[in-house]
Amino acid sequence: MIRNTQLAILLALLLLVCPKSFGFTLPVSTVHHASLSTTRLRMATVSVRTPSQEDAEQMGIREWPQQAKSKGTFEESCTEGNSLTRYVLDGTCSVEVTSEEDDDDKEQFSLSPGSLLEVTGPANLRWQVTSPEMILLTPGFEQLGLFAGVAVGLVVLLGALIALS
Repeated sequence: MIRNTQLAILLALLLLVCPKSFGFTLPVSTVHHASLSTTRLRMATVSVRTPSQEDAEQMGIREWPQQAKSKGTFEESCTEGNSLTRYVLDGTCSVEVTSEEDDDDKEQFSLSPGSLLEVTGPANLRWQVTSPEMILLTPGFEQLGLFAGVAVGLVVLLGALIALS
């Protein structure tokens, strides 16, 4: 027969090994420490950090739209007065951030799951996805072409259903 002490120890071990299965999470500070790296290019500021679980929840990161990127390179830019925010949900990559004004003014960062990249000001970003696929989360829906295609398809489908009924 299992004693109360043994049962308590067993339950504590189960909560440590798989806390989410029981609806519990450990305090963030004991699970993951946030790291921060901020770089100032001539015209842009780049911040790379690993937000704690609590910070991620407050920012609503898990609710952000996602973009799937295949292995290889892609580029994007951030214009003057704007900011660009990317959270790596899955996969690994490196990103080279170059000042829009000076190609020699650049920094390279390695990102992995849990990394949050924030760029403010004019800069060009060249991403190199090193894993077979990477999933990025963004605070707003930025794949407007895909969204428009889905919306048009939905309207056509609804029109066809109405016409056939």
